Amino acid sequence: MTNSSDDKLLATAEIVLQKWKGSCARDHRLTFASVQARREGNGLLVEGEILNESMHDDLLAVLRLRLPGVALEDALCILMTRAARAAVKRAVTSIRQAPDEHSPLLTQALFGEELSILKVHEGWAFVRAAMDGYLGWAPVHAVVEQSYFTPPDHFVQLPFLRAYLAAESKRVVGILPFGVRVAVFGRQGEWRSVVCPDGTQWWIEAAGLKAIDSRPLPAKEDAETALDAMGDLVGTPYLWGGRSTFGFDCSGFSQTFMSCLGIGILRDADMQAGQGQRVEGPRRPGDLLFFGRTGYEANGVERAGGVNHVAISLGGDEFIHAASAVLGAAYGSLDSGLVNSDPDLRARFMGARRYF
Repeated sequence: MTNSSDDKLLATAEIVLQKWKGSCARDHRLTFASVQARREGNGLLVEGEILNESMHDDLLAVLRLRLPGVALEDALCILMTRAARAAVKRAVTSIRQAPDEHSPLLTQALFGEELSILKVHEGWAFVRAAMDGYLGWAPVHAVVEQSYFTPPDHFVQLPFLRAYLAAESKRVVGILPFGVRVAVFGRQGEWRSVVCPDGTQWWIEAAGLKAIDSRPLPAKEDAETALDAMGDLVGTPYLWGGRSTFGFDCSGFSQTFMSCLGIGILRDADMQAGQGQRVEGPRRPGDLLFFGRTGYEANGVERAGGVNHVAISLGGDEFIHAASAVLGAAYGSLDSGLVNSDPDLRARFMGARRYF
């Protein structure tokens, strides 16, 4: 039976933990902590799971500061220290908020992309995307553990590229969406072979690939080339959480554009609005335009600055974006005199950022 001092200590520890979670682990998109404290001898046992060593060290430092003189026993499991490297073996796989196919879609991972498997639960893997740190649950059958990653040397430059069992074969074994990166291992005429993460071999037509070394560079004169590629995707359906030509959301679309230039940016619009440099003068092609409203929240997370939409500038008032209001990828304008102008977006425009 606990005495009043035990109760007071546990209550204080709980308050400290909740405040720390509220400041350091409130955004489930990039952070994770499931921790608790209980009485152990003359001190406290801190147990549960936490994402990485940085969060672990910060939490213990806060507990020592707020609970001076209390002996702390560290029983926390740091997920990243025991994570397994893995790759996506499907064209696209969904990453959800919970290990349930009906849980909200957070984002997607594409063929060959690297993930860290943090833990597994009933056919689902809790994963962290290597490219942007995004967290969520992916079906175990869609990923495969990898001890070595072959650097990709080509990417898919068509909206979709069919993969075949063999060169000149008519048997389709997969469809790769725009932007997927692959390592070419074999050549046979106008065909190229790639080895999939699960070890199988696919053959694809060389015309659908572009060498990574020859992609547009992150400079304003090359932005037009990348924007032309995104223009070929106009008409792609809108999909919340989507980042492929099977369906894009707004920030998945802008992230894909930046990837065309070899620039890595974070996943969601409010995250992207915190990167780059604020545009003070005229907007140029490739700048990102941001829109929002105060207090905007999605999937249980209040979005920084209320940002809830992003578009890619074509220069001046013109832009290209993926939006539910227009059912997919489309051109738009902030010029009220044009037919594709959206008065709601004009009212919610918050400014532009530049990344190259």
